[in-house]
Amino acid sequence: MNDSLKKAAETARHINRQDAERQAKQKQRETIEAIVEIQGKLHERAAAYMNLMLLGGYAGAFTIWSNTANNLSDKANIAVGLSLGISISVYVFFEIYKMIFTSLKFNRLRKLINSDLPPEDFLKQTLALYKRESKPDPTFAPVWMGVVLVALTSAIVAFILLFYN
Repeated sequence: MNDSLKKAAETARHINRQDAERQAKQKQRETIEAIVEIQGKLHERAAAYMNLMLLGGYAGAFTIWSNTANNLSDKANIAVGLSLGISISVYVFFEIYKMIFTSLKFNRLRKLINSDLPPEDFLKQTLALYKRESKPDPTFAPVWMGVVLVALTSAIVAFILLFYN
């Protein structure tokens, strides 16, 4: 009788362990879904706002230029076109750089999400990844500052040329 009680208790512990593991896996899936959803929405909204502002600025600049091009000298038209072209080209190339940079970060997270780790290890590695990823990349800020400086300066030069002439 004592052996049967031990077996029943062992079976109950085994079932409880399996149930706990199932619940932990479910929590892990829910956490993954929440992380992916939050990151996706944040990235989409920030990118959409920034692109809208830049699109408005470039659209305005090209509209002003197209309406005043006949009144500008050939040299002024070339300078405005060159300035706007440099500005928009630098911005587009930076967006490509940023897309690659961001994709690499998301791929590291995706690799972790697709791993078949136990819940405790998954959470530990997720926290470690976020800790590493939250540190600023030493190359990103200088590149961004250079892009802003070149794109903004050349756009301002174009606007000055448009309004001066």
